[in-house]
Amino acid sequence: MPSPTLAAAQSVSVPGDLAANLRTHLDFIAAAAETGVTLLLFPELSLTGYEPTLAAALALEPADIRLLPLREACRAAGLTAVVGAPVQGPTGLQIGALILGADGSCRVHTKQYLHPGEAPPFVPGSGGEPLELPGFKGALA
Repeated sequence: MPSPTLAAAQSVSVPGDLAANLRTHLDFIAAAAETGVTLLLFPELSLTGYEPTLAAALALEPADIRLLPLREACRAAGLTAVVGAPVQGPTGLQIGALILGADGSCRVHTKQYLHPGEAPPFVPGSGGEPLELPGFKGALA
């Protein structure tokens, strides 16, 4: 089984501008696809920027229609991307890692251990299932 090719997207987010950040993510996904990347990792809160005062208004859910272009791009490229956004969890607003699968799926991993200054507005999450790809099994942390 071949080893996966991992890449870190060193993207810069426009604070609070989801549309602009989605376009940047699509550009990174396209570039990653051209080089055969299997797993593309974006920074924490990459879709919204690290904006605690705007986080509640910018929260996303896995089924959010605004994620469809990213999900389709990952499916078409055959890669998995992990993007960051605030998510509304059962106990409140959480820092989420949205795992956009090569099959077009979207799962959520939430940050369990917050750093000083992240609460409020964020509350600890519950983590998530291990990330499994052909030839790779790991955890987001």
